[in-house]
Amino acid sequence: MDDVQYLHNSEGEWIAFRKGQHVFNKEGVWCGWLASEREEVMDCHGEYLGTIYQEKRLYQFSDRHDREWAEPPAPPEHPGYVGDPGMLGCEALPPMAKDVWFSVEI
Repeated sequence: MDDVQYLHNSEGEWIAFRKGQHVFNKEGVWCGWLASEREEVMDCHGEYLGTIYQEKRLYQFSDRHDREWAEPPAPPEHPGYVGDPGMLGCEALPPMAKDVWFSVEI
């Protein structure tokens, strides 16, 4: 799908995808939305979730937690099946970053 941006962790595992301004886990559950042009993602409650890094990774940076954001948008419709992009290679985490891990329930 052309309008889907697949997101991976530092181990190369596919963990989420972006469709429009919304971010979903790989099961298609809405996890958050893009809150800025800098690729920062807020979770469904308006808290910082992570940053899309180099267009293919989703990392959480420790220096970005105390920002103020707008109210979350209404949850989107289910995105439908987006396929499985497979693995990427491993990559060292950038400074002040850690992988984003989704719990079973968002």
